[in-house]
Amino acid sequence: MLGSRLLLPLALLLMAAFLVAVVPGFGGARAQGTTAWKIATERDQFADRVSRFAVTLPKSDPVVQGKSVTTALIIKCAGVAQTRPAHPELMILFTSLTKTRHIKTIATRYRFDDGAVRDYKLKLSGKNGAHTILLPKLGNEDPVADLVAAKRLRVEIRLAGAGATLLDFNVTGAGDAVKAIACQ
Repeated sequence: MLGSRLLLPLALLLMAAFLVAVVPGFGGARAQGTTAWKIATERDQFADRVSRFAVTLPKSDPVVQGKSVTTALIIKCAGVAQTRPAHPELMILFTSLTKTRHIKTIATRYRFDDGAVRDYKLKLSGKNGAHTILLPKLGNEDPVADLVAAKRLRVEIRLAGAGATLLDFNVTGAGDAVKAIACQ
């Protein structure tokens, strides 16, 4: 089910990667006590519509296979087709993951604040070093609803041969970010 969906249009993925890596205010400041969500806009020329997404960075860049890896947490609108209403989705962006050509799924554990730990094998999607992992809405578990109510999100990923990598996000202000991207 999760593997068949296009997680993030390539243009949006590249724009988010660019913002995190280059634009002042995106890559320089780390989330501490206040909201660190940035709202960005991307124009889909094929569909002739503007998409908005929210981005925040972890408290520090993780190290994977001995190298610092730039990451971000993204809230974007999904289901923008005429057959489905748009709704926010939560994903993790890695902008400098290399040597992942043959990796299709990643063992992932995450939790909001001190809540229950969620354990999944999630699909890794992307190319040229920029990859995403979607935190799916399954059953009555809705990561976006949990994000809005939380102050902290911790995510542990296990890449083959690299061990566990922990991402720690301050997600204060996520409710305002979800409102700002205005999924319709």
